[in-house]
Amino acid sequence: MNLRTAQEAAQHLINAGFSQVAIANRAGVKQPTISRILSGELKDPAGSTLVKLNEFADEVASTQPQAP
Repeated sequence: MNLRTAQEAAQHLINAGFSQVAIANRAGVKQPTISRILSGELKDPAGSTLVKLNEFADEVASTQPQAP
């Protein structure tokens, strides 16, 4: 697993086309939590949230084509 901050993982998922609601559902949190992570207001989310965001981001990254 690549270790990203919660903000980096959430931003990666947004850039990949996922909505805040989709990310929140996958991470098992509410959408406002994702919004607070993305804005930098919530800098230290629960460890389980950080792990779930990173796992989801890794899954998405593994399906994207790699640059040469």
